[in-house]
Amino acid sequence: MTKREEGGASEASGLRGTAPGMASIAAGMALAATLWASQASAARVDTPYPGAAWPDNESHAPKVSNNGACVAYVSAATNLVDGMAGEGSGVYLYTLSTGQLRRLSQLGTGERVQGLAVSSDCSRVVWTSVGLGVSAAGTLTRWRAEEAASEDLVLPLLDPNGDGRADLTARYQALAMAADTGVLALSVLYDSGAGLVEEAVLFDPETGGQTTLPFVFQEADLSSAGGVLAFTGAEALVAADTNGETDVYAYERASGALSLISADRSGRSGGGSSGSPSVSDDGRYVLFDTEAADLVAG
Repeated sequence: MTKREEGGASEASGLRGTAPGMASIAAGMALAATLWASQASAARVDTPYPGAAWPDNESHAPKVSNNGACVAYVSAATNLVDGMAGEGSGVYLYTLSTGQLRRLSQLGTGERVQGLAVSSDCSRVVWTSVGLGVSAAGTLTRWRAEEAASEDLVLPLLDPNGDGRADLTARYQALAMAADTGVLALSVLYDSGAGLVEEAVLFDPETGGQTTLPFVFQEADLSSAGGVLAFTGAEALVAADTNGETDVYAYERASGALSLISADRSGRSGGGSSGSPSVSDDGRYVLFDTEAADLVAG
């Protein structure tokens, strides 16, 4: 590990239980959204430090913790934190209860963040990034509050020599983090020496443990404890997936069970693609967008 010592539109949405056969409950989702909106208040999270009138560049890619306590994001502004003038883009963490804004890491010239995740207690932020050029290697970085520093993580998959350094060039296609345990789900495209290989893994940065998954994904989300992975797959992974489109699945780590989530009441895949999966903290429900018009009656 290398330490960095710095601080087309969808037509419908579905909320589906991960248990087979559970109906979509879009009405409940709409009610929850209405209740949230009625109690919500706005707070700007990229406010510049005192004396600066306005952020001098854009901020993007916000990721809120699952309890709403903090927001991690990327900004090219140089006047958000005092003493950082002229230092370029960085990853930031804003705590809503205190208004504290921390700069977690400075990005290199041309480096752009592709995925970003934050833990429930706001003590860990993880992101994947890539540099300039089509052959640039990707980087997996984690910031931890207890060390007030970020570090580059290396997957065992990319370290066949076991020396703690990435021996294989890779790019990270997708990232998700279990908000309570810190386990990561990653889709990785790497050069094996014999050609490009795409694999998806579960990785525990604390233990270094890695599990290769029997599928790859384009988007993913993990339940808080990491027991359920919701993801999108372009390949048919079950017999009921016959639409030739991208679909949403749920994978239960303990049992290895794989369920097609973007399905109609009979369990068959719908007539359009689905994406943007988000799994509830307890792993019981998956929220997703879909272009399919036949998942629910009416």
